[in-house]
Amino acid sequence: IMFLFFVALIIQGIIKRKVRLAIKKEGIQSLPIYPEYRKSFYPTTSKIFYNFDGISSYKIIESGKVIKEFKDSLSSTQKIILNLLGMDENQYWGMDAADM
Repeated sequence: IMFLFFVALIIQGIIKRKVRLAIKKEGIQSLPIYPEYRKSFYPTTSKIFYNFDGISSYKIIESGKVIKEFKDSLSSTQKIILNLLGMDENQYWGMDAADM
């Protein structure tokens, strides 16, 4: 279990570092990721993840086939965070070009 905890800490550190380096590279001064859209100059991984809390997708499945899929809209801050992580919305939702 300690090994898994260690791996989780490494992943958390990598995400935080990647976002902070991308913020610096893009020249972004801060991100409004705190409650009430307060700015963060050095975002932590927990605050980054907190911004995606409550985002959902729903599928209507009939006879084992997806009939319709609904996804919550991402905010501009969430889209910026994904961009800083080198991801787009399709990657976030787990879709690739074949799914579209």
